[in-house]
Parts: sequence; C-alpha cells; structure tokens
Amino acid sequence: MLTKIWSGLLCVLSLSILLSFTGAADHAQAAGNSVEYTIVTNEIKSAPKGMKELEVYRFDPSVVIAHVGDDVTLHFYGVKGSIHPTTIAAYGIRVVVQRGSVSTVKFRVDKPGYFPIVCQIHKTIQEHGPMTGMLIVLPNP
Repeated sequence: MLTKIWSGLLCVLSLSILLSFTGAADHAQAAGNSVEYTIVTNEIKSAPKGMKELEVYRFDPSVVIAHVGDDVTLHFYGVKGSIHPTTIAAYGIRVVVQRGSVSTVKFRVDKPGYFPIVCQIHKTIQEHGPMTGMLIVLPNP
C-alpha cells in the first residue's frame, strides 16, 4: 500500500516537473536576458485508510530554466509551512521563505548545468521532503 502511495506521489511530481519544464522553457525563451519566476511553497498531505498520515513539502514550480548570462529573479512566496531556509549552493544563494511573505533573490547565471534549490529543513523523507527544485541553466543557443 505504501508503495502505491509513493508511486502516486512520484507520478504527480513527475507530471508537475514536466509541466513546469514546458512552461518555464517558453518563459525563458520569451524573456531574453531576464528571467523571472514566482515560486510558492506547497504541502501535500495524504492519510491512506489505516495508515499514518503522509506529508511532504515542495516548491511549485519545481523547475526554473535560464540561459548562461541571464539575470534571474526568483520570488519565493510562503504559502505552506512556517519557514523554509532555502539555498542554491552553486550560486551562493541563501533565502529564508516565511509563510505569508515574499522573499526575492536576484543573480546572474554564468555556467550551464543543473543546480538544486533546497529547503534546508525538509531535505529528506523523514523531514517531510525532499523539498527541492531545480535551476536548469542552458548554454546559449
């Protein structure tokens, strides 16, 4: 039963990533040298019959896309959970997202790759995570 639940959550997460990726790619192409996203904190809860309640936190959208040299602005809007200290380690970004407020970071991306966006409180399943997103920086076309 637990496997079915996690499989279902994985399917939802995969679909969300796919949809986020598609929309983000269009946005990044249209924006040129400036890319801006609003990311909300979200919580998913499930209480399967006869089982302990499962809870996981996440970022929506979970994928943001930019090109090398773009100026990136990320607005983190705290909707669920009281506090989410969040990092993008590769770029030295540290931001604290609190419920009911918007925290904004601005930076220029200078190298292609996949860079995790990680809530430092919800890094593992045991901590109701992983609450992670992904900054994808593409080489210039």
